[in-house]
Amino acid sequence: IKDKTIFIVSGRRTYADLFLKLSSEENLRSSILNFYDINAKVNHTFDEKNRLYISFYNGQDKFANDFSKLFFGNTTTTIRWNHLFSEKLFFNLTNFNSIYNYNLGTPEGNANAFEWKSKMVDYGGRGDFTYYLNPPNTIKFGVEGTYHIFDPGRAKGLGEEALFTEFVQPNSHALDWGIYVSNEQKIGEHIQLKYGLRYSIFQSMGSATVYNFDDNFNKIDSTVYKKGDIYNTYMGLEPRFGITY
Repeated sequence: IKDKTIFIVSGRRTYADLFLKLSSEENLRSSILNFYDINAKVNHTFDEKNRLYISFYNGQDKFANDFSKLFFGNTTTTIRWNHLFSEKLFFNLTNFNSIYNYNLGTPEGNANAFEWKSKMVDYGGRGDFTYYLNPPNTIKFGVEGTYHIFDPGRAKGLGEEALFTEFVQPNSHALDWGIYVSNEQKIGEHIQLKYGLRYSIFQSMGSATVYNFDDNFNKIDSTVYKKGDIYNTYMGLEPRFGITY
């Protein structure tokens, strides 16, 4: 839409593995060595006071040979709404999702061959305000929260000679909160101060089974928490101060 919508799409991929096919060594010809990523962004202007930004990223790195393999990648999506309350007050509301995963192991052919997959998933949102108090002072404040899902590992042996079948670590969940206020202050032409205060909270969340151990690390008992139960909370103030000359 003319004067309202802008978009960009880009991608890239390495081609080192294509040259490996020309090698005289068989193990190099069968190796995998590449990475790729894709970026996409869309910006839309509704009016002078409201704009919408959508961005997407996907990328993965791959390495594998006759002895080992390692794949890892990330996918993220972000939606941000920018609103202008006045000439002095701006607001950004952001929602995001991120999925990070990796896969490591060794190929089939011996008793130690295995594959291990793991991933982390985040769902979050934040609201950020920027207030231009006067030319020397810019005040920023806001709040954010993220829901974490941790999948530590799903490991299994490969092939008929494998020493074990499958081992699955249970997922864990957590909430991550934060509220902050800061000021960027100019002093003369050469000095800028940045100072503020942040209050952070991290909470472990069920469903989960927490084990208790004695001094010799022998399991004594366990506590089971239902889905959504908060069983650990860590919090603290984080002062910030910086000076730029």
